[in-house]
Amino acid sequence: MQIMGNFHLQLTMMNQLMKKGFIQKKRTTATDIIRTCNLSKNPYILVSEGVHYWISFVIGIFLPDQKGKKLESQFDSNVSASLDLVRKVVKQFVGQPRQYQPFIERLQANGDFKDLYVETMRDLQDYLTDAYNAKAFQINGLE
Repeated sequence: MQIMGNFHLQLTMMNQLMKKGFIQKKRTTATDIIRTCNLSKNPYILVSEGVHYWISFVIGIFLPDQKGKKLESQFDSNVSASLDLVRKVVKQFVGQPRQYQPFIERLQANGDFKDLYVETMRDLQDYLTDAYNAKAFQINGLE
């Protein structure tokens, strides 16, 4: 039973990776061939990079002397309230598909990819900043 459960989980994960454009599956007579796709324009990766850019930008504002450190080291248990708020905004954004899906869909739209990318990343930065400000105002009772 455990083997079948793991097999089903693997198939589900494979199908999700194919649906999101990370891998391709080609069926031959003997076996399935799985390959990674060209990820340079994968919208999930691009949105993830946009989020990481925003995080590093905000860290540069609140901790200008810490810019050279890795992002991971900034998010320990000793962070300021502002950086903790950044963490909460990002966690909410990546945890709720209805928040990030519009950005994914825009990157998948037809048109000049460079223009779509620049516009989408700018809007993503604005979206995250607005979410941050809304949470900060809510915490400070300034709604």
